[in-house]
Amino acid sequence: IGVHGIGIHRPPLAGDGRTKREYGINLNLKLGGLTVSGQYVMQNIAGLKRQGPEAEVSWFFPIGGLFASGDQPVFTFLEPAIRYSHIDNRFDTPRLYPAPSVGWDWTKIDIGFRLGIIRGVDLTAEYSKNDMKLFSGAKLHPNEFLLTLRAGF
Repeated sequence: IGVHGIGIHRPPLAGDGRTKREYGINLNLKLGGLTVSGQYVMQNIAGLKRQGPEAEVSWFFPIGGLFASGDQPVFTFLEPAIRYSHIDNRFDTPRLYPAPSVGWDWTKIDIGFRLGIIRGVDLTAEYSKNDMKLFSGAKLHPNEFLLTLRAGF
């Protein structure tokens, strides 16, 4: 049993059609322990356009184990990294749209490192500085710190 005709009106995005197009360019460079990656993407999804760049630089340093636990070296590598991302949305999102963040412009800078603890176990620490521009012109800064312990055996 249900009630029909009752609900909240959620205005749609001002898209047009069902076509999705994405154009971009990617760059990947690896030289020894240095890795440089970049991309620029332009999207048009049903007439809703957005674009932006992303770039990342990391360096892999083998440490060789600072000490041993049993027969395993401990702290085997360090890989610091920095990443920059930006998205520029070229469309408006209605004020009552259920996910207004779809239309926000944002810039993100990630700084972190990955530390090899023992073979198959590493720790990643990352700080993200986020700048999001709302429709009103106000800015949000939901910065975050993330710590991940990964184990793969």
